[in-house]
Amino acid sequence: MNSVMATHSPYFLELEMTRFVANGEIAHALEVMGHINTFKRATLASDPTRSLKNSLICNCTFLARAAISGGVPSEIAFAKSDELIYIMEEADEHTLKGLEREHLIEFVTIVKNHNTAGFSKPIKDVISYITKNLSEELSLSVLASVSGHNANYLSTIFRKETGIKLSEYITARRVEDAKFLLCHTDMQLSEIANHYRFSSQSHFTQRFSKHTGMTPFIYRKSLGGIRNGK
Repeated sequence: MNSVMATHSPYFLELEMTRFVANGEIAHALEVMGHINTFKRATLASDPTRSLKNSLICNCTFLARAAISGGVPSEIAFAKSDELIYIMEEADEHTLKGLEREHLIEFVTIVKNHNTAGFSKPIKDVISYITKNLSEELSLSVLASVSGHNANYLSTIFRKETGIKLSEYITARRVEDAKFLLCHTDMQLSEIANHYRFSSQSHFTQRFSKHTGMTPFIYRKSLGGIRNGK
């Protein structure tokens, strides 16, 4: 079934959206939304405006649950969902068309704020820098400069506040980011490994397997993304 006839996007795209919202990754979440919106929206009422509202309500509920899976307390996520649905009900058709993107940004922002709420400013700054520069050099000296502290002190407080070593955090974030390229591009594994500064394709495969329980090749196949598996 092609994108003109389909009324529901592939399930793997919903899984991807859930993961990116839960991880607070707005750029990738917006890109997945763009892919989802290439499929014809389901008709949920005879009146077009009512149908669109119903669709956005479903999406809002989905985003709330994705935020909860990212660690946001359910009462906060559902309160935001209720607030957005109320606003949506009062909106005209023209306004409705821009709300889906706004809702996504709202929930991702809630996740990001919640996930770093208990961290000190230096750690928040380091995490923000890592998120924006996953394909760049992320040496301890570079991150120490970002934090405003020396390398040893940064390593100590990062592990104390986050519960994970700085190097392990960087690897985990790179693996999560690599999932997007595996699913949505035809980049070869060696290219992805190089992009995220793994020492080799085998090193990338080893670290990816440790974090996900499957190889990059199997992951790419399992979600029905690019099928050449290179």
